[in-house]
Amino acid sequence: SVKASSQWFMACGPQCAPGLARLMGVRCVGAAADAGHQMHLLYLANDILFKGLAARPPGASPAQDTVAAAFQPVLGPMLAAAFAKAGKTEEAHTKLGKMLGFWRERAVYDEPVIANMEAGMTSIDNPAIALATAVATAAASAAAAAAAAAASQQQQQQP
Repeated sequence: SVKASSQWFMACGPQCAPGLARLMGVRCVGAAADAGHQMHLLYLANDILFKGLAARPPGASPAQDTVAAAFQPVLGPMLAAAFAKAGKTEEAHTKLGKMLGFWRERAVYDEPVIANMEAGMTSIDNPAIALATAVATAAASAAAAAAAAAASQQQQQQP
């Protein structure tokens, strides 16, 4: 169930969030995923995002939320894959748009991020390539941030 799965995801801790979000993205974008499975994964992501929002410290930005940050690179391709698999119908657009509207209203993400996801939902031609690119970019950013933090820590330890 969505509830049990989201509880398990949150119990795994923030260190696992990026890998689990990528796995969900790969499963959603994969050729074997049918429209129902894709929507189930998006509903699961939605539930996880709101659990993360509830745990977000007051005044913290979406960028400081490890759950929201983990899902940000994969949601655009996931939305695009679900929209395409559903035949790009108005009904699918309405369902997915409603989800994006909730994220906007509750400030799960900043407005530019939501606008980018909305645009990607209808304009990404190949969600698998978009997902691979987004994941690679996120990994490179995380590696650069980790290297900068390590260098800063090393400088502080020197006399």
